[in-house]
Amino acid sequence: MDILHKKIRSLTLKQIAYAVATADAGNVSMAARRLNVSQPAISAAIQALEDLFGHRIFTRHPGQGVAPTSFGLTVLAEARTLLAQVESFSSLGDSSAAPRGQVVLCCYRGLAPHILPGLLRHMERRIPGVVVRFLEVDLDEVPVRLQQDNADMAITYNLGLDDGLETQTLYAATPYLLCAADHDLALRGTASLRDLQDQPLILLDQPTSAQHMIGLLKGHGVEPRIAARVSDYELQRSLVAHGFGLALTYTVPNTGTSYNGLPLVALPIDNPLPSERVLLVRTVQSRYHPAVAAAHDAVLDWARTERRAQV
Repeated sequence: MDILHKKIRSLTLKQIAYAVATADAGNVSMAARRLNVSQPAISAAIQALEDLFGHRIFTRHPGQGVAPTSFGLTVLAEARTLLAQVESFSSLGDSSAAPRGQVVLCCYRGLAPHILPGLLRHMERRIPGVVVRFLEVDLDEVPVRLQQDNADMAITYNLGLDDGLETQTLYAATPYLLCAADHDLALRGTASLRDLQDQPLILLDQPTSAQHMIGLLKGHGVEPRIAARVSDYELQRSLVAHGFGLALTYTVPNTGTSYNGLPLVALPIDNPLPSERVLLVRTVQSRYHPAVAAAHDAVLDWARTERRAQV
């Protein structure tokens, strides 16, 4: 018991908060700026925790910041839970207390331009005491960010997710065939997956997304001829607009032009295809954080509002 008391006495909430801030920022100097404290104060707090546990929490990469060790991931997950409980504890007795804190929202970059601006404004109005930071990531990064505790929630397609995550459907999307305005298919009004047979395909170079699109085609007897793999959604659209190939996409912007101003046509697919769900995802542990719970409800409210506006 004496050893336990010594450990408790040597721990401070400030040390724990500084470690979490460092994990969020990815480096000590950025965490210090965000918290308006000195860099040595952050370093000293982390060193004190590492001395207490006898294990490294972060791996230092000169010039590149820090990354949690495997042990550090466990510590940081518990630290976030502890800080959330302290936040909840401090508001006891104040029934009117609005949720406060910071939430990290991870969003698949293909959805981010269409979702995040309006969503962030909605959350700002609905939960003004909660600071929402966002991360744009590739489809395959979403579960990694959640598992490593780099994000509290995520918005992504129902692809490549692991068990043990809580999901809520925001809306469902169906694929479109994207072609240049002067392509033979442009005047058809609709398209079939068979129309991609022997046609060059511009594919997003993300394993989960690419495998899904190729699987759709092969499932309908189409052997895709991949002309290019690109990492950027706007580059994909621009290549299509210039006639380098066709593309399959679940995300169709309201604008009918590519990034460089050339016209594009999005044709609905007439094959009977299942819709892909766009999900709000979080870990089971994050539900106990008041700010995350409030942000979770705000996202669901935004989705309901958007659906009503589109009817």
